[in-house]
Amino acid sequence: MKSIRFSESELEFLKNHYELELVEAENYISEIKNILSKLGVLAKEPIQEKPNSKVRKKRGRPRKSEKKPAVTAPALKKEPGK
Repeated sequence: MKSIRFSESELEFLKNHYELELVEAENYISEIKNILSKLGVLAKEPIQEKPNSKVRKKRGRPRKSEKKPAVTAPALKKEPGK
């Protein structure tokens, strides 16, 4: 895997740049929330992401499930003459 090396001044520049970006983004979000509240739109709860849990495949030979016998309704007997 390739890596990138930065000097101390470059790291400081990147840190300052991204901190400024974060502050601007937070201000933008607060302005949007302010406008929405003036429009009477209720703010929704932020959606929290669920942690990704990997579904692991079971090891070994797959087993066949037993088939249940079909349940049949008893036949109605017709009485002659009715």
